Amino acid sequence: MLSEPALRSEFLLLTLEMAGPFDSKAMLHRTAYLAQAMSGTTQYDFKPHPYGVYSEDLDRDIENLGVVSKSVSIPYPIYTDSHCAVKLSPDGRARLAKLGNSHMPDGMVGKLTSSFLKIKSMDKYALMEAVYSEFGSKSRVDYGRVNDDLDNLLPKVGNCYKANPNHESTLVVSILEIIKECLPKLKAATELQKTVALHLANELIQRIGDVSDKLAPPVDYGAVKPKLVEISEIESCFRNYCHKKKIMKDFFKRSLDEICTKEEIERIYRAYDKAFPV
Repeated sequence: MLSEPALRSEFLLLTLEMAGPFDSKAMLHRTAYLAQAMSGTTQYDFKPHPYGVYSEDLDRDIENLGVVSKSVSIPYPIYTDSHCAVKLSPDGRARLAKLGNSHMPDGMVGKLTSSFLKIKSMDKYALMEAVYSEFGSKSRVDYGRVNDDLDNLLPKVGNCYKANPNHESTLVVSILEIIKECLPKLKAATELQKTVALHLANELIQRIGDVSDKLAPPVDYGAVKPKLVEISEIESCFRNYCHKKKIMKDFFKRSLDEICTKEEIERIYRAYDKAFPV
């Protein structure tokens, strides 16, 4: 049974205070999910979703309770690290200070505090594996479906790029190309590594699909840019995870000779011929 709003609000405040700040809303969702799994509580319902570990109620509370502060910086040029800080707002901190007696059952705050301390000690990639070792068994992402969704989306965003070759359309085409290169290499990865990478790839594809209609001219930059910052943060996590686990060397850590092989150039030409038919 889901918690009452006051109980959910308290859980969100504690998550932001004890485990934040987060570099994306997606990481806040993952942390909340893992904290629940570790403490044996269920404040939010996390159902299988194209965005991976995601709760509609949590997303609604993040937006509506006024306890979350988000600062966003747009990456220019597109391959520098973007920044999206999701943290407890001053109003949220004041609400937490005034909370007084907890609405949670006896011992629950202690269990959550212990869970948050363990999560805070993990690096981002260990956290991802802990999350998807729990969530992945409930929501398998099929390799073939991810590959098909990618092939279907590439021509669409390619046409956006062709019609309006700006930073935003360049970013999404480049991310999809990186995923396309990585997917075949997952066959040699461990089952857990494959699960994490496929979930991140699927989340990126779904998010880019959601924003792709907004990339065709006229572009609403105010609506698109915050979404692309979130996408950029997840893509950076995807690249670095694959690099750290030796699934694929990070594109931006390769030498020029490694990138510009004859085979790679021919592959790019074939991909763009398919994406941008004459």
